[in-house]
Amino acid sequence: MPRLDVRRLQRSYPDGQLPWAIKKLCEYQENYQHYEYAGEFILDEGAVDFLDDLPHKDAFAGFGTDATGSVFAHWSGSIESLTAQSIERCPIVYLDSEAVFSSVIASDFGDFIELLLLATDDLGNLAAEDEELRAEESTDQVTHFRQWVLDTFGISVPTEPRNIVRKAKSVHQHAFIDWYRLWQGENPWTPMV
Repeated sequence: MPRLDVRRLQRSYPDGQLPWAIKKLCEYQENYQHYEYAGEFILDEGAVDFLDDLPHKDAFAGFGTDATGSVFAHWSGSIESLTAQSIERCPIVYLDSEAVFSSVIASDFGDFIELLLLATDDLGNLAAEDEELRAEESTDQVTHFRQWVLDTFGISVPTEPRNIVRKAKSVHQHAFIDWYRLWQGENPWTPMV
């Protein structure tokens, strides 16, 4: 797998500065060359390109993708631009490449890291659909990642991951639906509440 282009990833963040937690995750992915540490999620500068065609794209900062090409991003919570001061409190959204399962999935990046520890494939789709989320069996890479996250962030595998998603949706999903309608126009599908 090619190396992560951190400079391209920085392009979507306010002032070109990655948040500390994203920097640490970039270092992990590059230092250990682990690409199957969190299911199908991977830090990927391609997330930045996906955002280029979105309305109010400055309200987003893309940082990762999954196997379908869908994007995980910080979102300002409205059509307003992200700021360096607000990024740590921003919800995380999943922008489905087919626009079908786009949704708010975590209240902030700490909650998102908890979800990553599940190491489940289709994290974005499962969270968007409010499906059951559970930790997958641990491989050597997953075990290594879980220990690294515990040591680095003090975060462990969540016992009630669905509650993380539900909490985020209860606060942010209605505003996300408003933004989504700007993106998709009169598309009959609406993100799940």
